[in-house]
Amino acid sequence: FATVKTYNGTSESISIPPTIQMGSLEYTVTGIEKFAFEGNTTLKKISSMPRWKKLSDGVFSGCSALTEISLYGVEEIGANVFYGCSQLTKVIMPDVKSIGAFAFSGCNSLILSLPDTVEYIGYGALNGIRNPRIYIPMNAYVDYMAFPENTYLYAHTDAKIWSCAAYTN
Repeated sequence: FATVKTYNGTSESISIPPTIQMGSLEYTVTGIEKFAFEGNTTLKKISSMPRWKKLSDGVFSGCSALTEISLYGVEEIGANVFYGCSQLTKVIMPDVKSIGAFAFSGCNSLILSLPDTVEYIGYGALNGIRNPRIYIPMNAYVDYMAFPENTYLYAHTDAKIWSCAAYTN
């Protein structure tokens, strides 16, 4: 098995392969380590990556040029994964169940749609996104201060909202 430990490249677009070849051996890429891409200022797009269940904490934190990423198969987004990705405009995440604390905090160009699969939205997870309205899926638990101020929330009647002044169902 292999993981992406760190990335120091200057490419604008990368693809993370499902396997890598080292000599005569082939290794399955099983994930990206915490903060592996942190602070990269040139990476704009992750064009493809394997279908991992989880993105570790802070993986793309501070990637100020990152504009889009597809997260097919990802069920858990760790804390601070996209923290401060100010140019991020497109995130496709049809399978996500859990969004960690501050995961999208500071993504002030992002308009995000939450899939019905979401069950948990962590503390401060969506602070700083641009959405004026967000739909909270059925059975989702929304932690305290998960959304930016002046966000109008729509929720399924079974959603569990911790504390929010702008909530309607």
